[in-house]
Amino acid sequence: MSEFRIISPEKENIILVNDIPDELKKYRLAGAESVMAKGNFGHMLFHHFKGNGFDIWYSNYLIRKTAMFIGSANDPILELHIPFVNDFKAWWDGLEHGNLVNHQFEISYVPFVNTKAEFIGGMNYHTFDIHLSKEILQPYVLHCRKLSSLMDKVEKGKPANMLDMIQFISLDMIRVIRAMLDYKFHEGLAANYFGGLVHELLTLLTIQVSGITDKPKFSTIDLNKAQEARKIIVSDYEVYDTVEKLAKKVGTTELKLQLAFKHLYGTTVAKFSREARMEEGYRLLQTTNSPLRVICEMVGYPDPGNFSVRFKNHYGYWPGEIQKRAKR
Repeated sequence: MSEFRIISPEKENIILVNDIPDELKKYRLAGAESVMAKGNFGHMLFHHFKGNGFDIWYSNYLIRKTAMFIGSANDPILELHIPFVNDFKAWWDGLEHGNLVNHQFEISYVPFVNTKAEFIGGMNYHTFDIHLSKEILQPYVLHCRKLSSLMDKVEKGKPANMLDMIQFISLDMIRVIRAMLDYKFHEGLAANYFGGLVHELLTLLTIQVSGITDKPKFSTIDLNKAQEARKIIVSDYEVYDTVEKLAKKVGTTELKLQLAFKHLYGTTVAKFSREARMEEGYRLLQTTNSPLRVICEMVGYPDPGNFSVRFKNHYGYWPGEIQKRAKR
């Protein structure tokens, strides 16, 4: 990729440096080259890992002051992009984007880069992007009509998005991305490790996108209510709402909520709720010293035995094994 330039709204060039402070190295991606830009706005970190047929870009925007940036480069980009923490606004020449919502995904192509992004001050933003070669996508084109249509436009050099509707990564996709971000083993093996996970991510994405039909059409209200229901689920895991209760809370019917939720997230409300609690339980087991009974209550399982059985069925091992690994 040719030199990528970032310009502030005041037209002042922002210089990228390789000297990253120790307190910010926690964001580093194993085996990646990292650069930083800093100014009155805060810090921007960019971590680039070059693989076989793919480039991972993990970016952290630690914004103190509301700012807008312009980026440009002369190379074409075929990219899977995911806002991984927090919403922000972004525009690409030739594409319609605007608001990018947390955990939304899209595969886009542009023949050259001319982009603008706006960040609200006092917040941190993280994005996870993978630049993809046409060759690495070829096996998936055969199984996904929307991806095939995108690749036809890529061959013609036309800017295009794969999707004409908003979609979000599934919990399985989130686990794959976190596995890449949390990789701490030998960096010489990172290329093999990341390569396998990139293909797993593309497989999961293909399955979800292939299941999208052009009908039924959903109103913006229906989709917003499904997003609101998801936010309710993940905002307080101690509260275990039924689908009926969630539908009442967001002001819609169970059927409308189920259909719009499945369209956006590729799964049912109940399955998402169960898997999200397992994922949060796994995170708490790894990162806290809280007793198992406390963690169970925090994810909506007052009975530790019930949680342990469900956890074992989901992950293949008992919660206590995770706690032992974390201590080691």
